[in-house]
Amino acid sequence: MVSPGVYERVVELLPKGRLKLLDVGCENYRFEYSNYEVHRCDIVYRPLPNFKIQDLNQKWDYPDESFDAIRAVEVIEHLENPWHFFREAKRILKKGGFIVVTTPNILSPASRELFMKEGRFHWFKEHDDEFGHINPIPIWEFKIICKRLGLVIEEVRYNDEDPKSPSYQEILILKIRKP
Repeated sequence: MVSPGVYERVVELLPKGRLKLLDVGCENYRFEYSNYEVHRCDIVYRPLPNFKIQDLNQKWDYPDESFDAIRAVEVIEHLENPWHFFREAKRILKKGGFIVVTTPNILSPASRELFMKEGRFHWFKEHDDEFGHINPIPIWEFKIICKRLGLVIEEVRYNDEDPKSPSYQEILILKIRKP
């Protein structure tokens, strides 16, 4: 389940134009955007056009520099190694291409409060059969990964930017460019 506002913010951050886009971890969500040639992958079969089964913890079965953009909504927290994710994303992105990635924001006010009370982050549990979240990633780790891999964080957003809302900054949304 994706938090309210996430898909809308992701569409705002995606580059415009006639682009080839890879939607990773697509579930059964049929993302369509005018002028995009959308390809999809997930760990299990989905009855969607241009779909490929792909374990994102392994080498991705796509040629180098084959996509203009990658969309990864609520995926990276399910993976064993975020560094591998970004290495593969960088490899298959064309020069100037973008990744838009979202993940639970473990530094949100609600998540920090939960950590102080229960010793865990919001959307993460010790035995997580409900969400399947295994890898909480703070913004500072994204910054380190991108810097070391030669990627540029262009924009940081959140699903909800109203401090009075209960879902304030619940989901971190990053637009990252391959120079």
